[in-house]
Amino acid sequence: MKIQASVVDVFGGVGSLSHGFKVEGFPIACGIDVDESCRYPFETNNEAPFICRDVATLSSRGVAREFFPGAPRILAGCAP
Repeated sequence: MKIQASVVDVFGGVGSLSHGFKVEGFPIACGIDVDESCRYPFETNNEAPFICRDVATLSSRGVAREFFPGAPRILAGCAP
């Protein structure tokens, strides 16, 4: 049985890390990055929403709301 976890990518940039998860079958809940110019490539390559925001302003509850309900959670990130 394959576990379907949802992925939230912080410091997501254009979504390379998310794309690797997507290729392996993990659904991408969203990507979060402060750089608005990353929106188009992230959303196009990952078929997932992009949130343009500084992660320093997010609370743990704010991030938790982005995951798919009931799914195991993966918080991925490649810090700059």
